[in-house]
Amino acid sequence: GMVGAETSPLVYFAAGQGIAGYSGSRHSFIGNYRSERNPLGVEQGDCGNEVIACGEPASALQCDVSLAGGGEQRLNFFLGVSPGALVDLPGAEAQQAETLAALRAPGAIDEQLHKLDAWWEEQFSAYQCDIPDAATQRQINTWNVINSVQTGRYSRAINQVAPGVRGIGFRDTCQDMLAIAYRRPQWASKTLQQLLGYQYRDGHVVHMFDPQTGEIPSTSVHSDDHLWLPLVVYAILAETGDFSLLDESVSYLGEDGSGTDGDGTVWEHLMAGIRFTEAHLGKHGLPLTLASDWNDIIGRFNRRGEGETVFAGQQVVLALRQLIEIAEAANRSEGPWLADCLARQEKALLDCAWDGRWWRRGFDDDGNPVGSDACEAGKIFVNPQSWAVFGGTGTEEQQQMAMNSAAEKLDCCIGLTLLAPSFACWED
Repeated sequence: GMVGAETSPLVYFAAGQGIAGYSGSRHSFIGNYRSERNPLGVEQGDCGNEVIACGEPASALQCDVSLAGGGEQRLNFFLGVSPGALVDLPGAEAQQAETLAALRAPGAIDEQLHKLDAWWEEQFSAYQCDIPDAATQRQINTWNVINSVQTGRYSRAINQVAPGVRGIGFRDTCQDMLAIAYRRPQWASKTLQQLLGYQYRDGHVVHMFDPQTGEIPSTSVHSDDHLWLPLVVYAILAETGDFSLLDESVSYLGEDGSGTDGDGTVWEHLMAGIRFTEAHLGKHGLPLTLASDWNDIIGRFNRRGEGETVFAGQQVVLALRQLIEIAEAANRSEGPWLADCLARQEKALLDCAWDGRWWRRGFDDDGNPVGSDACEAGKIFVNPQSWAVFGGTGTEEQQQMAMNSAAEKLDCCIGLTLLAPSFACWED
């Protein structure tokens, strides 16, 4: 629709200095039976100055440089977009010209680089560790930060596995904010407000949404999606100590997936999520799997809607522990009710989820265990072993035994994976 037209951009690639040639055609620039590692245009030293009206585009700019010994020359290139090209091309072109003029001005690039460095320094400086293992230290101090910043910015909207742009995953974005909260709690708070706007009054949330197109979000209901919200709130409060966050008002999503359905405070939104889980428990007292939990394949054990998930049970245990802590610190009246929910969920897990050496994954429609030693395949799943530790389910001895069992089985699985690298995509 017109929403797409309004945002459809003019994409441009430009240089900060004079160019000797260009190519707009991927075919002519790369050449027959070649790839990006040996483009014909580079080999010939001539880009050909070709433009195309359709087909496979390229943006190749050629600059000829002569350097004396020890000399240096700096080249600048700009890749950018001006929105709205379909509805106002002259306006988009004018914006492009204005942007390029500003970037080509003396000192402009150094100014941008300085701003970029300062922005990243703010991310890095919030936490730095100093440990004996240099590779692990680099992973924690640098790559974890870069990774979580980029996923925080783009969710999984752009990825090499699913070409094109998809919407924003609800649970994915909650997880992204858990990694952001300890460095930039303001960023996490802003994203939290956006996420809460996609929660229905009954407490469940959308699985995916696209704020750019405004399309109706996906309607599948998952057992875990809404349970990530308390974890995000807890992570933010642990950094800021500012409990006024709980009283901020956010709209609920309208029942048809558009518009709004009144407002609730952040705390009321969280309580609605717990009430939703409480209203959707199965015959073992565990959360019903619904469309799935964090592992999307688990929904296949739930074709009639009676399957249950141990993972979501452990997740709600962690969420409840954190909410009880918040209720106590912020003097909320729901503390006793939350404690009652916690006691019942813990009992349900202890009564039915321990398989002898590890935690089961759940139950299918007929009440048969999934992820049990009694199963022919899929005897053990990693999630319930690790989440028992996160949420404190069972004794320390059980947790240790379950993690050891998972480690043993994983060694075997990794061996199988190395033997079968071609199974990149699993079919039904």
